[in-house]
Parts: sequence; C-alpha cells; structure tokens
Amino acid sequence: MTAARPRRTALLVVLCTAVATPVLAQSPNRALEFDDFGFDRPLHASVRGAALSAFGAIANDATAMAYNPAGLARAKRVSVTGTLSGARSIFDYAYAGDAAVAEPDEYAITFVGGAFPLPVLRGSLVPAVGLQRIYSSSLEISYQGYNAADQRDDRFALQQSGATYAYHFGAGIDLSAAFSAGLTLMVLDGGIDRVRQYDVRGRVVDPNVHTFVYEDMDADIDGYGARIGLVFYAFERAQLGVSLTAPMAIEVQASTVTETTRQVDNDVGSFTSEATSTTTDYRTPYTIEGALAVPASASLLFTAHVGYADWSQATIGEERLITPSLQSVMRTVLDVRAGVEWTLSPWPLRVRAGYAQSRGALEFLEADRIDNDRLERIGEESETRRYSLGLGWLVRGSIMVDAAAAYARGRRASATIGDDREAASLSIGCGYYF
Repeated sequence: MTAARPRRTALLVVLCTAVATPVLAQSPNRALEFDDFGFDRPLHASVRGAALSAFGAIANDATAMAYNPAGLARAKRVSVTGTLSGARSIFDYAYAGDAAVAEPDEYAITFVGGAFPLPVLRGSLVPAVGLQRIYSSSLEISYQGYNAADQRDDRFALQQSGATYAYHFGAGIDLSAAFSAGLTLMVLDGGIDRVRQYDVRGRVVDPNVHTFVYEDMDADIDGYGARIGLVFYAFERAQLGVSLTAPMAIEVQASTVTETTRQVDNDVGSFTSEATSTTTDYRTPYTIEGALAVPASASLLFTAHVGYADWSQATIGEERLITPSLQSVMRTVLDVRAGVEWTLSPWPLRVRAGYAQSRGALEFLEADRIDNDRLERIGEESETRRYSLGLGWLVRGSIMVDAAAAYARGRRASATIGDDREAASLSIGCGYYF
C-alpha cells in the first residue's frame, strides 16, 4: 500500500508534465513579432473612414469590405474607389535611459476596389472586389548600453520594412428595408525585409572577445481570413452595425542569412556565414466590433465605434504565448472611436473630425532584443490616441474627392525599455460613381 502511493504520485507528475508541455512549448518572447510585423494594427481603407475614425455603420462603397461588408448593400450605383496614404513615424526608443530616435516614412496605395450592384435584383445584392494594404511593418529601432543580466555591453540596430495586402472578395445584400448583411473573404499576400545588426562584448565572461552579427531576413507572407457584418436601419435617428472578423491564419516563410565575426584581442578571430529557412504560422484572435451612426439633422452626423479583441488567444505554431508562471504575454484590447461629419448645404462639401483610443496588444516588452530572452512587464503606459480631420467634395454628382490628416501618439515602458511612438499621416482618395 505504501509503495503504490509513490508510483501513483510519480505517474501523476508525468501526466501533468505531458499535458502542460504543449501549452508552454512556444517561446513567449515571440509575441513581440505580432507587434513588429503590424498584425495587431490594421490600417484604414477609406479616407472618409480615416477622418471619422468610427465608420462601421455608414460605409457604403467597396471599402465597406474592410469595415462592415453589410454596408455594401447601400451601394446603389456602380462605383470604384482608391486611396493613397503617406505617413511619417517617430520611434523614440530608450534603453536603460539612453534614447535613440528614428523617423521612417511610408507612401503607398492603401485601397483600390469597386462595388457592382446587380440590376436584376434592383441593387439588393452588391458584390465587390478590392485590394487593401492591411498591415504595415515599417520599423527602426536602435540602442546601446550595459546589459546587466548578461554582464556585457550591447549595441543593437533594427531596420524593417514591408507590407501585407488583402485581396477582398465580398458581397452585401438587403434582407429587408431595415436589415442588411454581408460577407468578405480575404486572401493575404505580402513581404517583410529585416536587417538586424548587433555587437556584444562581455565584461566578466570573454572580455577579450568582441562579436559582431549581421542578420538579413527576407520573408513572404500568406494567409486568409473572413469578415461578416450586419447593419440595422430600423430606427429613424440611429443606424447600428455589427461585424465579426474571424481569426486570421498567417504563414511567414523566412530566409535568413546570418554573418558572425569574432574579434579576439591578441589572437586570431573568426568569420562564419549561415543561411536558414523557417516557416511560422500565426493566428490572430476574433475581433468583434459594434458601430453606431446618429444623423442629428440633414447636415450633421455623429458616429461611434467599439471594438474588442482578446489577444491572449493569439498563437504561434498553434501554441499560446504564456510565460512559465502561466501569464499571457498578450492581453485584451478595447478600441474606442468617435466621429462627427457636417455637410455644408450650399456646397457639396463635408467636413469631418474623429478621435480614437486604444492600448497595444502586448502586456510585456522585450528588454533584450539581441537574445530575445528577457520579458519585462509594461509598468508605464499611455494609450495610443489618434486625432483626425478631413474633407469630402462631390464634383458633378459623380466624383467624390476626400482628404484626411491624422496624428497619433502612445507610450509604453518597462523597467529597462521606454517606447514612445507617434505618427502623422495624410490620405487622399477618389471615388467615381457611374
């Protein structure tokens, strides 16, 4: 009886370990890749939507596929639309109190698409196609300082650029005079170019060895996703929209060349070059969004939006990102937006303004980007706040020209890292109604 208990206890320990291992198999430090690659920050597809911020209840052209595909049902004329955006970002990245600033620029076509009401159904069924620049991964980071945990001097630099595009195929349908539904299917395609450079020198271990590393990564991005939406028009002074974005399945195939040079004081050093290929599967969580539009009068419109995503459910290689103490490295995100639009009746002109606020998806920051082995919980944070203004001009009843300007800023910091980010952007769009 006494001998059986230790055997049962040992068996129980083995079974618990076997069950727990898959959950912790994926390195929690890799959660940073969602942030670096931009997978947690979708871009605006519409210039009007970028100015209003809250656009899910009133999108009524091909860009509705990126907000709420049910809005396609309100596109009663064949239309094409396109958006061009430019942005300057500022990364103020402080390591152990020593700050370094980088200012990358981006200019690209953000959306091109068209909506095509089927005349045989009197516009109640509206298919649409489009190409959206859905994620951006422009990033520059550099720092230098003493790495106390590893007792060495570090210098690190990261330059990264690239974008992921979504090919949209969608349709909206009027189910009744007060109710519309829609569906969008997305195929993702893109790429990322990343260069990491760093050099280290130990103070206690190998103080006479200076190691330089140059790492060049070229990655291809593929994936798919879907979005469904509903819009309710049952109330005279309110329009409600609800949309659900399914988890995005994203595959990153990366080819990396790593060159390592070791210099040894008063001795012969070495140089090595290694080429590796990896394939990594990422999955983003469900996103649930609710939107409201309130036409206060014929010329004044108020809009609001709330989005929710539980990023603790995101996975890499089908494994959740959890620390050894069972804490999720990522967290829930609540995205709150509001906007107002004023139509000037003497002229076909609309003036818009918007505000948005949300926090990042990461609960921890990486305090050692060379080894990626030291997570620090975010202790100081200012949610990202975005302010926007815009204009829309209708020319001859068929051409809509829109412009939007926006400014966003947010801060987060841990015991070692301070990460301040701000961005100013300008978007210009044009739509033609046949």
